Amino acid sequence: MKAIIFATDQAPELNDLTQNQPSPLLPVLDRPFIQHIVEYLVERGFTDFEIVLNHMPEKIESLLGDGTRWGSQIRYHLTRTIETPYNLLKVLSFPDEEGPYLLAHADMLPHVDLMALRPDSQTSVRCIDVVPDKGSDQQIWSGWAWVSGRVLAHVPIDMKRNELGQHLVLQESVLMPPVKTDSYLALQDPETLVESQLKMFSGEGPDLLLRHREQEEGVWLSRNVSLHPTARIRPPVYIAENCKIGPHAEIGPNVSVGSNSMLDGGCVLSNAVVFSGSYVGEGLEVQDGIVDRNQLFSLRLGTSVTLAEDFILGNLSEGRFKVWWGNQMNRLLAGLMLIICSPILVMTAVCLKLFRKGPVFYSQNVISLPARSERDLKQTFSLLSFVSPSDLKTRTKWTGLQDFLMRFLPGLISVVAGHLRTVGVESLTPTALSSMDNSWKSLYIKTHGGLISESFVYFGKNPTSDERYAAESYYHVKAGFWHNLQLLAKYFVCILNPFFNKA
Repeated sequence: MKAIIFATDQAPELNDLTQNQPSPLLPVLDRPFIQHIVEYLVERGFTDFEIVLNHMPEKIESLLGDGTRWGSQIRYHLTRTIETPYNLLKVLSFPDEEGPYLLAHADMLPHVDLMALRPDSQTSVRCIDVVPDKGSDQQIWSGWAWVSGRVLAHVPIDMKRNELGQHLVLQESVLMPPVKTDSYLALQDPETLVESQLKMFSGEGPDLLLRHREQEEGVWLSRNVSLHPTARIRPPVYIAENCKIGPHAEIGPNVSVGSNSMLDGGCVLSNAVVFSGSYVGEGLEVQDGIVDRNQLFSLRLGTSVTLAEDFILGNLSEGRFKVWWGNQMNRLLAGLMLIICSPILVMTAVCLKLFRKGPVFYSQNVISLPARSERDLKQTFSLLSFVSPSDLKTRTKWTGLQDFLMRFLPGLISVVAGHLRTVGVESLTPTALSSMDNSWKSLYIKTHGGLISESFVYFGKNPTSDERYAAESYYHVKAGFWHNLQLLAKYFVCILNPFFNKA
């Protein structure tokens, strides 16, 4: 069976949440909404999908691929117009004029028995309507319908969604009126996003499977979740992988936390969604809201606020003397390590000179941090290592000892010179910084650069962008003598760990 899914962004109410991703990729509990839809249809026997895209199509294609992992085939089509994408129906193939084919939109998933509603060859269309409020007589088209190939091939050009719904109703047989339901998931505004989450928790929506088991009634915890013993969880709550929950945090009810997120001590969340890679600062209270990194959307006020990260995460202003003293201590520590390890550094250089082609040392111009102005972003220095910049990007198979010998030891020279610290955020080139998201960039440039980063210690040698953002947000708040010392100790544990190359 074939399904045609329109995954174009049509809801202006979601514009504040779709700066970095298209709305079909917004999460409902453990996965993006469009993935819920595809898997829901696969379970009902659909093997052929035509997906129409518009905003950031490459991200949806990257998520779903060609459908092989579900034993299905997915083809993508790009439309220039968001409001009138149905002209693409003219170029799709409908070899069976009777069909029927499933027409769907990726902002809603009605809870109905799709296969029982499938019309016979005598009927051209069967629409599915939803009732927005229980007990109400009002009903609207869900964007879902069984439609024959003959009708789809003759849909008028430049038709909008509500016009298409009215057009399909006129094609219906009197014997097959629209079916209506008050049970559905929707992604048409921030309110319906949070409501859909609650419906999944309570079992009111479509029967969708979560990846992870309940640890206790109403509490889903994924792998590698660090939960402080004093944190309080009030079900229903879903926490994805690689999340950290601080002391005395109160999470729930009706809260989902995306992967690689960190909730600091004393924060309070209820009826909220936290997107992947977000940091909720110490003592911050989020009720009836959505957190997307440095953006907070209030459901009660119906508005979003983009806050500077150091405001959300706390004021970390440092005095000049404290900064100077920290730099001197870092240079002293790096100098001592360089003196102690100088025989190892020399032996490594000699071995590379004898047994490897090419130069012994490589240098890469990286930005000097922190930067307080655009002028500061032009200040760069040469960071030395025993490997080329291209090889640094593909160090997945490195062991911790290789990282220490090839990158850390030669990098100590830059620390002694005062260009960066032993512990900080990963040093980037101006080109890499220019491609960074603005909200991430504003956080990054305010933080000290270092040879050892939070993301390297906790997420391995090649962290994802979400993992890096979460780690750098957390470090931006926690950076200090004891936290840096802790990261330094964990780095040396990684060096001695023979399984670190599997991180």
